[in-house]
Amino acid sequence: MKANSIYTGIWSTIQLISPGLGGLVMSLLSIQYVFLIDIGTAITGVLLLATIIIPMREKLQSTENTKEGLLQGLHYIMNSKALRNSILLYTIFSLLVVPASQLTPLLASKNIGDEVWILSVVETAFSIGALVVSLFMAYKELHISHFKLIGLSAVIFGTTMILLLPVHGIMVFAVFMMVMGVGSPLYYTPLITYIQENTEGNYMGRTFSYVDLFSSLATPLGIVVFGPLANVNILLPFAIPGVILILLGFWVRKKSE
Repeated sequence: MKANSIYTGIWSTIQLISPGLGGLVMSLLSIQYVFLIDIGTAITGVLLLATIIIPMREKLQSTENTKEGLLQGLHYIMNSKALRNSILLYTIFSLLVVPASQLTPLLASKNIGDEVWILSVVETAFSIGALVVSLFMAYKELHISHFKLIGLSAVIFGTTMILLLPVHGIMVFAVFMMVMGVGSPLYYTPLITYIQENTEGNYMGRTFSYVDLFSSLATPLGIVVFGPLANVNILLPFAIPGVILILLGFWVRKKSE
């Protein structure tokens, strides 16, 4: 849990400082040099990975091909109730929070204004909330079940998504975004930790391939579902998943008791 919290904290830090650094670089350099920075950071990442020594694990079948490996991973997940339900929950959660992650700038531009600094404040506030909680979880060992934290996160996300709808002041909007950011590591960190705890070492890679696959598919699917609703009324893609998240949060907490 602490290691995953540190990872989430690093991700939140990147989300916090990268927009400002990106804007600074683009204001000082031409676009070709900006792309050169991207190439340089990619090379740096490859070199850093090359220094990491990962213990070799015994393969289940040395002759298995990629297709067989994927099928074995899917069979392994489907035969484990813990993995099957947790990955399904992760996918549903990722789908329902798409409006919070993708459509919040649109809501802010309609309620407050479309100036760049307003959208920057909104994104920064979310990252600050996520970073603070990630650092706290990395420092303090929480004696709370994983799914109680996940249920609390769902309630936080759902409540703040609804409370954001009537807000027309940047300070109040930023505070609610910070509270929403608090909910991000409260669902991601314990859920990933739970999946790790319930996955055998030989299947870890294949299991998380499906975790990433389903969570990645949730974003475009969420845009397809909630994007058209925003054209009808910007309130709908926040109110509907917000209510569902609150109900889901209470249900998850009740099941964890």
